[in-house]
Amino acid sequence: YISRRTTPADADIEAPVNAYRDAIGVFVIAHEYGHLLEGDLDAHPLGGPPRSLCDAEYAADVRGLQIGAEATLGYGLEGAGILGPFLYLAAQDVMARATALYKGQPPPPETSTAYPTPFQRLRKLAEWAQPPNPLAARFPQQLRVTPRLYHYMLSVWDVIAPALAD
Repeated sequence: YISRRTTPADADIEAPVNAYRDAIGVFVIAHEYGHLLEGDLDAHPLGGPPRSLCDAEYAADVRGLQIGAEATLGYGLEGAGILGPFLYLAAQDVMARATALYKGQPPPPETSTAYPTPFQRLRKLAEWAQPPNPLAARFPQQLRVTPRLYHYMLSVWDVIAPALAD
């Protein structure tokens, strides 16, 4: 469901946009593959009792981040595989807000106990990727900017929301 958008023919812009777009795609696929690896399609996952939907999503996110970080190494922008999941989750939050605004509903809650919101998933993924996690040592700069990246996306939403409402 990721549609390709054209970017200006400027290598300084085109290369990072392509790398992040591809990293988002890898994360989405790797996240779903993570559900398979975790046994989430079974009524009773292998090796233990059924897990909550929140735990299943968090585990699949971790798998998606791990796979994405490795799969995108040496391709395009270094560390794109780390930022891709956070860009994806921030975009999911913005899309949920836009959908609610379009339908005349209040913005979605930041947290939920039934199914994790993009904010909860992003926060959990950021916590998991902190030291002593090996990814923290390999991609410290990328992981340091992830909370700011999310807040930046929401600040962009705050700018465009009034125009969308009109």
